[in-house]
Amino acid sequence: TPIDWRTMNVLSPVKSQMCGDCWANAGATVYEAAVAISRGTGPVEASVQEFINCAFTRNGCMGGSAQAAWKLANKFGGSLKKE
Repeated sequence: TPIDWRTMNVLSPVKSQMCGDCWANAGATVYEAAVAISRGTGPVEASVQEFINCAFTRNGCMGGSAQAAWKLANKFGGSLKKE
């Protein structure tokens, strides 16, 4: 049976893309949902800027990849939450 995660209160609001950071927005959104699902809580908000600043590819606003975002999330986990 398909699950519509939009109705499960695990997705954060849509983010605005500021530069070539679509990869960071996508990575942050998936990370937020994964944390909310695993904890059984409402949505958490991750810092897209942390993904941009700390990604291993170091391309920031010049582009990146979903793989870089996931490596970052796996390494730093909870420290990516927006304050």
